[in-house]
Amino acid sequence: MLACHEMVESSLGRRHDDEAHDFQDGTHIGLAHVLWSEYVVERTRRTLANELGWGFSDIENGFLVEQMGDLEAEIPQLVQWAVEHDEPPQRIFQLWFEMARSYAMALGRADAGCPADEDQVGRFRALTLVVQTSAGWDAVDNSLRGAFGRAGDLAAVLDESVYGDGWSVLYQQFTHDWNTRYEAALD
Repeated sequence: MLACHEMVESSLGRRHDDEAHDFQDGTHIGLAHVLWSEYVVERTRRTLANELGWGFSDIENGFLVEQMGDLEAEIPQLVQWAVEHDEPPQRIFQLWFEMARSYAMALGRADAGCPADEDQVGRFRALTLVVQTSAGWDAVDNSLRGAFGRAGDLAAVLDESVYGDGWSVLYQQFTHDWNTRYEAALD
């Protein structure tokens, strides 16, 4: 699984080189690029594995439910830190970004027919924090699937599309949830 992931990712990287794609590291556009490229790589890799009759690896399960549980468990401590320091901790952004990346990969595998990831995505979407931010996750789903269907577009165009139609919506949902928790902790 890992070798195939890297091979597909390498092919996508060559395409980016041919386009002279400028990866915007450390920005929301950069994260949107990571989301759609991880989705495309995992969906493509799993599709190829299916066509070759390869089974499913234990590590194909993205453990989304467990990851979100870890994130939710850490939020109260992060809110308390924010109250004490009057600013959000950088750790919360790291958690949001990593959760979105893991989700994109699992969604790609689920969309290619991986039963473990189909189950994980379904269970993930039923979690409280995910339900509270469901409009954002729906937007990410639609933008990633849309990017996959527009494989001929330049990477920069797909970066902007996934940012505007997906990641920015989810980020706003996360921010709203964070602000609600933070304001409640101030009282």
